[in-house]
Amino acid sequence: SQNKIEGGNDNKNILLNQSPYHDSEPLQVINRPIVLSLDFRKNTELRLIRFRYLTLFLLLRCADWCQGPNFYSAYASKNLSSFVSFLPPIQLLYALGFLSSATFGPFMGKIIDNQGCKIGTLLCVALSAIGALSVKSQRTGMLLLGRLCSGISSTLMLSAPETWLVKDFGNKCIDEKDRKYLSNLLCLAYVGDSVIGIFATYFSMSSISKYGPISPFTISLYFLITAAFFTSFCWRESVIKSSRPSYNLNSSIRKAIRIIRRDQKLLILNTVQALFETAMYTFVLLWPVKFAQRINGLRGPSFLYMMISCLVGSSMFGVFNKIGFKPEIILSSLLGVSTLSFILLALSSHISLVASSALILVPSFIFEVCAGMYFPTMGALKAKYIPVSCRGVITNLFNVPLNVLLLSVYFCLNRANSSWALSASAFTLGLASLSVSKLLKLSGSNNPGTKE
Repeated sequence: SQNKIEGGNDNKNILLNQSPYHDSEPLQVINRPIVLSLDFRKNTELRLIRFRYLTLFLLLRCADWCQGPNFYSAYASKNLSSFVSFLPPIQLLYALGFLSSATFGPFMGKIIDNQGCKIGTLLCVALSAIGALSVKSQRTGMLLLGRLCSGISSTLMLSAPETWLVKDFGNKCIDEKDRKYLSNLLCLAYVGDSVIGIFATYFSMSSISKYGPISPFTISLYFLITAAFFTSFCWRESVIKSSRPSYNLNSSIRKAIRIIRRDQKLLILNTVQALFETAMYTFVLLWPVKFAQRINGLRGPSFLYMMISCLVGSSMFGVFNKIGFKPEIILSSLLGVSTLSFILLALSSHISLVASSALILVPSFIFEVCAGMYFPTMGALKAKYIPVSCRGVITNLFNVPLNVLLLSVYFCLNRANSSWALSASAFTLGLASLSVSKLLKLSGSNNPGTKE
């Protein structure tokens, strides 16, 4: 059915009867259509959506910032016994996190699609709390269980709130103009994430100096409890049902895989996510051991400068989105700049210590700006192209090749020199940039959100 336009020239409202996202099956929206204004400032319903999403997203990210950067120091403070002879216990714990995310992510996505995003978010909070509590134990088995839960919760944290936002926002009002509002909301979320990351990390550092390496995990529990109460009492579930619902996990995952295989745009997005985030993770691992000690006068606050660069990147996405640049063009540009940044970083490893300082800092900060732009851009593209009825499964399937690549990087990085790793990352970013050029052609020849 077509959108019904009501009102005059000065006050236009849209009554929506259909989700904007293409899908292989017709969709039936449970919530009754609502007549809404397109302006966030004048529309109470959209302001509530923005408030609910940003509040929950930032609470979860605050808990994650208290946990993620501090896992290594917490594990290193314990006398751990290894279950396998060829792998140190801390590396085993990190590897288990990647494996659990890749293995259980699609099944968690199906829970989001069938049971709702609210259940998925509460499950994310519970699993993350188990991971935080497990760090207090001295037993390797409990730490392995906690790391398993943390890996699963990370996939839910990246998919459940955003899936709820896309579903609830899509039920209210969506056309090409409205996607800018959704993109601006994602921009606000990642700007807030950068600010939260700065304060949460420095607050965790001061807590560690006073109370020990376990204290940030205790702090994260308060944010998780607050997120659980907020989700339980302030969220209204928005469910979209298919005309032929499937409760078989395997068949639902196979259906999602078929949708990805048949849609070139989804294949390209999956490829770009895996390649870019693998390069980003390689940079994160190399920075403290290969780059930080080669920079004079910046070693202490380097994290602060990195997060400020991410903040600038997320803000730039909001500016470009308001000007009218398509997310595909923004993604193509940031991938090209990221490729050049990694080429310069690879060259810096062959230059003397004094001369390479500027050659390290400039491309590093430029890449962090690109990383800040990447996340809201990818969120906008996923909202545009992923079918809403199986969004949870597809979003988590995207993480499977990513986690496999991350696991490979984690094991190979200690055996490879930094120049080789950076050159390989520049090559993968170049491949991602070429993939987006194909996406630009597809988006130009087809109307976004329509079935090919």
